[in-house]
Amino acid sequence: MSQPSSPSSPSQVPTREHDCYHCGLPIPDDVDLAVDIEGTPHHMCCTGCQAVAQSIVSSGLIDYYRRRDAMPEQAREAMPESAPVVAALAQAQILARRPLDAAKLAREARARHAGDLGLIRVEALATIKAGRAAQAVADAENAIAGRRTSFAGALALADVYQEAKRFGDAIAVLSPLASAHPDDVTLAFRLSSAYDAANRPAEAEKLLRGIIASDPTHSGALNYLGYMLANRGQQLPDALALVDRALAGEPGNPAYLDSRGWALFKMGRAADAEAPLRQAATSLRGNSVIQSHFAEVLSTLGKRDEAAERLELALKGDLADVDPAALEKRLQQLRRRAR
Repeated sequence: MSQPSSPSSPSQVPTREHDCYHCGLPIPDDVDLAVDIEGTPHHMCCTGCQAVAQSIVSSGLIDYYRRRDAMPEQAREAMPESAPVVAALAQAQILARRPLDAAKLAREARARHAGDLGLIRVEALATIKAGRAAQAVADAENAIAGRRTSFAGALALADVYQEAKRFGDAIAVLSPLASAHPDDVTLAFRLSSAYDAANRPAEAEKLLRGIIASDPTHSGALNYLGYMLANRGQQLPDALALVDRALAGEPGNPAYLDSRGWALFKMGRAADAEAPLRQAATSLRGNSVIQSHFAEVLSTLGKRDEAAERLELALKGDLADVDPAALEKRLQQLRRRAR
């Protein structure tokens, strides 16, 4: 049932409870995503709208919702002209596997926001996803050239290198800054991610344990280390304990729930892994890794039909950090067993 907005509501456009607050499209029954806007949780239809809405709020552009008098007709209209918001929408398009659209959107916005690192970064990431890694890296290096030794410039360039699988270059950019600023947690965390991607787990673990030693409540480091260990089948009780500490700081975080479920599965506790992975997979339907993890658990539990459905979702998802051919092979194997 439609409900008119009160004068204090951030939006003057009435929407039904099952419509996305950001774009007005219907919200799928199994999607539960929300953004807190002026103290009120408003529900979104997808992670893309959630990301853009959160960026609008974080950027102090709440007037966009207060003053709009109609729902947008196109996705691009569902945002104010702000570099952070455009970057968030471009990132959402990457997640929706529309990298060429994302690159075009970021490139056009760069003409209005010259030198914006967020736009430079997301355009490069989208261009890499579109299969033009060499061009993307060269363009990003040229655009960031004068700022590669700054914090923001180094982080942006490292993201580009890492997406292009040039892990050594990412480490080379981040290491001098991390050495010069040993107490900077953000740099240490990003460098640990680069070491992990470069298959140098010992160095990644050392950095992550250093972060946790200085801040025992750092949920990101706790979860990253716990998941990294679980994924490698190492120190599994410690891995589970680390993830549980992360969840204590951020209860319900779907990425952390996935880590917990995966650690339990690696420990041979598939039945215990089902609940946290189901919650994570429901929250992040477009995350291919999480759907793949859940499918593995369901298959182990003999729930092959549902496992096949989750593999289909994984193949339709972001495809980040997965092998699509391997997923397809697993799906075909499940289908043959179900006959």
